[in-house]
Parts: sequence; structure tokens; C-alpha cells
Amino acid sequence: MSTVSNISGANVTAGHDGAARGEPRMNPVQAQSFLRRGYEAMRRGNFSEAGGCCNLVLKHFPQAKEAHFLVGLVGIESGEWSTAKRAFGNVVSLDKNHVAAWAQLARCCVTLGQYQLADDALVSARAIPSEDPLVLDVIGNVYSQLGDQQEALLWFDRALAHTKSGFFELSRAKVLTFLGRFDEAREALDRVLAEKPDAGIAHWMQSRLDKASDDSHISVMQEILAGMPAAHPDRAFFHYAVGKELEDLGDWDSAFEAFDVGAKTRRGRISFDEKAEITLFETLGKTLNSDWFADCGDGCDDPAPIFVVGQPRTGTTLIERIISA
Repeated sequence: MSTVSNISGANVTAGHDGAARGEPRMNPVQAQSFLRRGYEAMRRGNFSEAGGCCNLVLKHFPQAKEAHFLVGLVGIESGEWSTAKRAFGNVVSLDKNHVAAWAQLARCCVTLGQYQLADDALVSARAIPSEDPLVLDVIGNVYSQLGDQQEALLWFDRALAHTKSGFFELSRAKVLTFLGRFDEAREALDRVLAEKPDAGIAHWMQSRLDKASDDSHISVMQEILAGMPAAHPDRAFFHYAVGKELEDLGDWDSAFEAFDVGAKTRRGRISFDEKAEITLFETLGKTLNSDWFADCGDGCDDPAPIFVVGQPRTGTTLIERIISA
């Protein structure tokens, strides 16, 4: 989505704090080298090294937009969405025509539940012409998360018009499945797997499109799992897919075992601070007390009905019960 741009006095301002302390100054060529190293580290999954490269460049060139952009990408990959949002916000403040940053900013906002901000970022992204399939794919995914699957499909189709890579078929397959266009979704997944046979999410989606009638797909997936590194991010999806098809075949014990392994694998990749969660709810209990409610004022006495709408399994029943209580 982004290449390392030239760093020169024309588009960045060098910092002076290091120089004031007698530290050696980084020149633009060195900064470019560190940025390339940072992007490569991110692709390897070494977020610590990538972040270190960013910090070093930004120390000397605080307006190096590609360093801020890399901070954002690292934030997304490591699940630090608020950090990513700030980084992409820095990029667009430095370059209002950076379409990739606007697209990623929209992605961060929608992930954080800030839907109006996501929509505003999309408006800015759409206003800038782009033929970069990665940018178009991100925009499509934001529309999908906002619930506009038809619009999302238009952007995924635009992405495919600029590339022959099957990678972009995965996003289309998700939307096509949602829209009930299952034959097209199968074709899209076949193209993904023809290019990348170890794409676990594609196998998982494929397993959910039809009820398994034999164990042929299970055998294929188990063979891939056997040669896959233990730390591969797609392992959980393979276990889920195997479990689903074993369930289709009525092999309940083996299905449960596959789901159990998949859940444990997935849990191992999710960062969750239990102590912080406990502290949060304890704080809520202390703060939202009777005095707090007494200061809230009267509610709305309008007799008009309230309609709670939303997709299945998104909390509509809970919201209705909170309101009616």
C-alpha cells in the first residue's frame, strides 16, 4: 500500500533535540534505510523492531509521514487500534492527499466503533483518485463493517480490476456469502486457494458454505496443518474448519477436539488484560453510584415508541432490556 518516500528537507522537518545534546544527526539516506528495515521487520511480524525503527526516524524527522504510516500499520497488526488511529491522523495532517492513510484511518475508526469519524474519513479517501488495489480493498472492508455490503462489493470489484492477485477475492467472498450469492463466493474462494493453498480463513469460509459429505477436504486441511509452523496465524481457522466438517459427518468427539484446539490457538494470539478489566468494572461500580444517577436529571418523557434495530447477535435484545428496565 505504501512505499518508502524520499526524506529530504523539502517534505520533512528535522528534529533538534538530539543535536542539542551532541548526539549524531541522522541524514535522509540513513532515515530511508531505517524505514525500509522497519517495513521489512513488520512483514516478518517483528513489531518491536519495526516500532524501534519508526521511533528512531521520527526522533530526527518528526514530520516523516511514511514513518507515521508505518507506526499505524504496526499498531493495526499488533491490535493497538488507538495508536494506529493517531498515527494515520498524523499522516493526513501532514499530507491531506494521502489516500492510503485516509483509508486506514477509516478502518481504525470503524474498528473502534467511531462510525461517524469512519464515514468522514471515507469521504476524504473517496475524494482522492486511486488505483491501488490495497487501498480500494481497505475502503471496501470499511463499508462492509459499516453494514453496506453492496457498496463494499463495488470497491472489491474495483480492486480486482487493477490486479490479478487472488488475495483480493477473499474480501469479495465474504461479502458474496453475506449477500447469499453462494456460487460466486465458492468461485472466489477457489481462486484464493489456487494462489494460496494455506489460506486458513478461505478454507474455513469454504467449509461453512456447504455441508461436508466426506472427509476429503478434512484430509487436505490436516495435511496443510502438519507442515504449518506452530505460530502461523491461520492455524486456528484450519482447526475450526476441520471441526465444522467433522460435525457435519457426525464425528462429535473429534469435532469437539478440533474446536477446542482451535479456540486455544486463537486465544493464544489475543491480548487480554484480565486485571485491567477487573479494575475497569470496579471503577464503574464506584463511579456510577446513586449520587451520579441523581445528577443525571430527568429522562425523556416523549411517549413516541423506540425501535431497536440491528444485525443478529449484535446486542439488540440486551439494549431493549436495558431501555425497558
